[in-house]
Amino acid sequence: MVQQVPNIFVVDNKDGRNEQFLPLFTAMDKAGYGKFEKNYFIINSNMQVQQNSKTTTTFGLIQNQAIRRGFSYVMYYI
Repeated sequence: MVQQVPNIFVVDNKDGRNEQFLPLFTAMDKAGYGKFEKNYFIINSNMQVQQNSKTTTTFGLIQNQAIRRGFSYVMYYI
């Protein structure tokens, strides 16, 4: 039996840049989108948000990059 493993686009927390997404990740987790753990947040790559701030625009650009590269999920390290 062959098991298919999902492909995950990993976003490192270089210089703490992913910490800007903490309020967004918390809200998404509470709404049932994605999974927020102690040191990472994982979400389907096709999840988009309204881009009305620098943070949400940056999130949207990362999500779009994952989709273009064919990844099913995005994992953001915190």
